[in-house]
Amino acid sequence: MKTLVRLFLTLVCVAVVAVLYVLLCSHACLRPCCWAPGERGGPVAPTSLSFQGYSRVPDGKPLERALCRRCAVVSSSGQMLGSRLGQAIDGLECVLRMNHAPTAGYEEDVGARSTIRVVSHTSVPLLLRNQPYFFQQSQETLYIIWGPAKKMNREKVGSTYQALLKVVETYPHLQVYTLTEEKMTYCDNVFQNETGKNRMKSGSFLSTGWFTMILAMELCEQICVFGMVSDSYCREKNHSSVPYHYFEKGRLDECRMYLVHEQARRAGHRFITEKAIFSRWAKRRNITFTHPSWAGGQRAAALGVLFALIMLLIIYSSGSRNEVFPYSRLRGRARRPPDLKKWGVKSGYLPVCGNKLHPSLLGRSDTKSHLLTCGPQTLTARCHQCVVVTSSSHLLGTHLGTAINGAECTIRMNDAPTTGYEVDVGNKTSFRVVAHSSLYRVLKRPQEFVNKTPETIFIFWGPPAKMQKSLLKIIQRVSASFPNMTAYVVSPGRMKQFDDLFRGETGKDREKSRSWLSTGWFTMVIAVELCDTVHVYGMVPPNYCGHRPPPRRLPYHYYEPKGPDECTTYIHNERSRKGNHHRFITEKRVFASWAGLYNITFSHPAWP
Repeated sequence: MKTLVRLFLTLVCVAVVAVLYVLLCSHACLRPCCWAPGERGGPVAPTSLSFQGYSRVPDGKPLERALCRRCAVVSSSGQMLGSRLGQAIDGLECVLRMNHAPTAGYEEDVGARSTIRVVSHTSVPLLLRNQPYFFQQSQETLYIIWGPAKKMNREKVGSTYQALLKVVETYPHLQVYTLTEEKMTYCDNVFQNETGKNRMKSGSFLSTGWFTMILAMELCEQICVFGMVSDSYCREKNHSSVPYHYFEKGRLDECRMYLVHEQARRAGHRFITEKAIFSRWAKRRNITFTHPSWAGGQRAAALGVLFALIMLLIIYSSGSRNEVFPYSRLRGRARRPPDLKKWGVKSGYLPVCGNKLHPSLLGRSDTKSHLLTCGPQTLTARCHQCVVVTSSSHLLGTHLGTAINGAECTIRMNDAPTTGYEVDVGNKTSFRVVAHSSLYRVLKRPQEFVNKTPETIFIFWGPPAKMQKSLLKIIQRVSASFPNMTAYVVSPGRMKQFDDLFRGETGKDREKSRSWLSTGWFTMVIAVELCDTVHVYGMVPPNYCGHRPPPRRLPYHYYEPKGPDECTTYIHNERSRKGNHHRFITEKRVFASWAGLYNITFSHPAWP
């Protein structure tokens, strides 16, 4: 009887704590979004970054500006009416608005500041009708205009682009950018990867909200979206009826508009589908939604339930001699992620040049008597923006070459060539990370990999025993033949660090689990060490090969059209127990967990 009473009281206490926790979280969910710049942490000097895909009118230069720590994305929904969120919105570092949504007369609800305004080509005429308001009074606002190529083409001077040229001539201090054709294609591809449907074939139009959210994820460390309803909101019985636009009262009902477009077979915006995608992105990126609150509230509820369960298990187990909850497993999951930025590249990558090797590669410790006489003795390169170009066939037909070449640093892997594939993968190579198993294929084609890009820095990796036995001598001879070649090898100590990192991230010992690390594993860590921001082209997300229906077959390498299928290779390696195998899918799960920590983004396909 005492046991039953005790259990009942425990459940009551846990329920009360859980309810209080959820209520407190629901009231506090706005606070992270509404800190003014500088309230948390010290001031950080802004670093200007280049954002590819946004072309300035009229000179075509890419968008360059500092990242924003906290952004407000203000929707044009009637949900904003009566919210009195204006002060909170204006208190954020950057404020993003859409199309021709005004602030005058609505400052109390939507604020007055506009850092960036994302505008559809169809809304440009609406801006032109009120030029003094949009272009003269708000000259500090940066305008991002999107639209189809026939309207936005710079060379053929599309009709919308012509109008923008006249605006810039009238207001020379105005900052106006357009999305490039490559960026428009990228946004289409994100939609297709997220929904499994081709945008044009499905008769869908992307909304300005879609382009705004993609820009916000590129520009902002933390995003708070004001006034956007969830994908399930309009199917709820008691949802409120509000205008589609807060500045057009009494015209179109928001939910009616959403449902009509969602069900339209042709020429329809897929507002509800887009919001379902935004909800998935919020689970992986620092995005919250308020007024109405949805993603944040769900997370708070989930955390409350989790907290209640943990409390119940701990209290219940306190009266038992047997341990019910695996505390060691809990500690393992709660560990802090590794800080790869603190690894330091100087000691981990050792130079090989001419006819001399670093003594540590030969097992010596007398480094002073065997100093190198050519090239830098430590890898000291540093890049603000890097792109990692995979060898996947997902890059074929992307026309990303120009965008890839425009990045500050480009990192490639193994023997992936650029000749003949420049349109899709570019031809610039700042770093090439090469596995011991690919070393021969790279070095026997010096015209492609050494002479063509003499500025390339090679980083070779492999088991220390193999590297010391024969492979180092081969690298040494090639370096002597090509004096301009810069080559480093991963030190034995750093190789152990890579193994330890795998064990720490997966809970499995690499050797005991019969796993091989891929060149992608080494490349991603090196990119994090060398770069402030990393964009990865052509890498599929970890759940990609498990989609139903299965994704279309693609060659594992873009330069081997008759090679094995990519997903078949991934799944076979992931599941195999006999022999040693790469764990590609496991590695991608780890990369996904690093994305938010180290400013990593993925495209072609885009990751949720």
